[in-house]
Order: sequence, then C-alpha cells, then structure tokens
Amino acid sequence: MITFHQDGDQIELEGRGESRLLILSGVPLKEKVASWGPYVMNSQTEIMEALRDYQQGKMGYLY
Repeated sequence: MITFHQDGDQIELEGRGESRLLILSGVPLKEKVASWGPYVMNSQTEIMEALRDYQQGKMGYLY
C-alpha cells in the first residue's frame, strides 16, 4: 500500500517486466484508526463491539 501526498496532479509509473497494477482512490477521512486482527475501526470500543457481534453471529454466514 502506498499513500501519496496531496500536492500534485499526476503519478508516473514504470514497469520492469510483466506487471499488474490495481489503483484505488478516495477522499481521505482524516479519522483515528484502531486495528486488532482483521478488525479496523475508529476506536478500541468499536472493535470490541464488532468482535462481540461476530461471536453472536450477527455478521451473517458464508456458505
């Protein structure tokens, strides 16, 4: 993952062989980030709530 400064209007890339590139963009949220395992939220409290929801089966099921 690469985060660029917001001080320009172009990006130049050069591949040195067969390559694949995925570019995603969005508006920076400028919010706090907390992570634990696969969970990424804005606070430790939100992570604990998400973990509890997962353990209670509130996030659905994969078949």
